[in-house]
Amino acid sequence: MFDSCCPLEHRVNLNFPLFFASIPIALLYDLYTIYRSSRRTSKFVDCVILHGAYFSFAFLAYFLKDYLNDTTCQGRPNSVSGHTFYHVFYFTDRLVTFYSSGKRKSLFHSFYFFINQILHFVNLSITYLGGYHTPRQMLYGAIVGVHVTILYFLLKQRASKKANLIFYALNMGIWIYVAHTFTTVKPEFALLTRPGMIWYGFFFVALYLEWQDHQKKE
Repeated sequence: MFDSCCPLEHRVNLNFPLFFASIPIALLYDLYTIYRSSRRTSKFVDCVILHGAYFSFAFLAYFLKDYLNDTTCQGRPNSVSGHTFYHVFYFTDRLVTFYSSGKRKSLFHSFYFFINQILHFVNLSITYLGGYHTPRQMLYGAIVGVHVTILYFLLKQRASKKANLIFYALNMGIWIYVAHTFTTVKPEFALLTRPGMIWYGFFFVALYLEWQDHQKKE
């Protein structure tokens, strides 16, 4: 059972791609938090760091998926559930950020946050019920998610925003190269590589804003 696909797979209606529909909702949530912040520049940089952490290690997860070479459920390397990694990482960050800010949230903000978190749970359930991954593959994805989340919060607390940005830029470059060079099945450009490359554009903007902020303080 632990290494088997869900027996209800063919009964679950997957005509509506809920996982991909939830991503724009999550990105709009980030834009909303930036707009509502009293320090929009700083919040923007925080969001760039957040997504840099996810995407840079998503390529590591992809490499591990190919290296472990468990093709159960999909007929291709599927060992580490990227869906589970995504949900564990973003669910934890948004939960911690929401409750640790100390600021009173509007009803709309609270409702939007609640919807986002519920979507993480629903999508995580569909990851198994829809036959995408076995429980073992989801466990591996969760383990990667927990480790990346811990590293993300440690770096966020102990290093400057500039150092965080540079670390994730270098980390992503390394794992993009590894994932495209040393895997039998390459990462899909539209789903992983292109968003990773787009992130570099935001990285340079965030790095410039951090430099500008440093200049003002001197």
